[in-house]
Amino acid sequence: MILNVGDCVEMKLPNSRGMKVSCHVLAIVKDPDDTSEEGNMIVFRYWGNNKKRWFWEVQPYWVLEMYNK
Repeated sequence: MILNVGDCVEMKLPNSRGMKVSCHVLAIVKDPDDTSEEGNMIVFRYWGNNKKRWFWEVQPYWVLEMYNK
């Protein structure tokens, strides 16, 4: 999975109970000590239907990759 800032993608999240949610990628934070893609932190938001508000999360790239194979 290749993510870029500004992308809107359907993803499963660790806390979404297996449901796919529409996520807006806001930033990709690179770890200066780890040059691999897996070391990046992804900042994104998604709309929570049950709470009727935006949720903001930061997840490691490898976690999102693991849930979205």
